[in-house]
Amino acid sequence: MSRQTAPARQRQPLSRRHFIGRIITGFALAGAAIPAMARERDLGFLLFAQGGGKISKADAHYQDKPNNGQQCAGCVHFQAPDRCQIVEGTVSPRGWCSNFKSGTGR
Repeated sequence: MSRQTAPARQRQPLSRRHFIGRIITGFALAGAAIPAMARERDLGFLLFAQGGGKISKADAHYQDKPNNGQQCAGCVHFQAPDRCQIVEGTVSPRGWCSNFKSGTGR
């Protein structure tokens, strides 16, 4: 019986080390992902990027007018004449939302 308990005792510390190693790895991966997510200005884009479908105009903070010169027609997500890859429904080419991303690389 003592032969069976000795290997069981040896496995437990290894299991803990393995578990702690996985936790540390998980935190490291999460830490690396946070700056990438922070570059996108809205949770809506992240949901869209993960396959969650389009988001509502309210969630995107959509408005029918430009914001500081930014407008849907200049966004990479705009699909002429009046659609968006991210926002549900029709959008104005002169509209704007918090997911705006310049199509000119700015």
